[in-house]
Amino acid sequence: MSFANWGKTKEQIEEEKAETEKFHREIREDLKAHSRKLHEENMERMRKSSEKQLKQWRLAQKGIYYEEF
Repeated sequence: MSFANWGKTKEQIEEEKAETEKFHREIREDLKAHSRKLHEENMERMRKSSEKQLKQWRLAQKGIYYEEF
């Protein structure tokens, strides 16, 4: 038994452990959701960039060159 658990019942210790595990699980779920959101945003940005490059390439094939600002 560690010093932090001194004088606590087994049920109290188990309850605190369950609360701590729940807290950590929620943190991991939030992190996953945030990472997924960032990944989707990055993929969308890459898709738009690719579409822009393809559009510019097609115009260049026709002899039209321009730079979008």
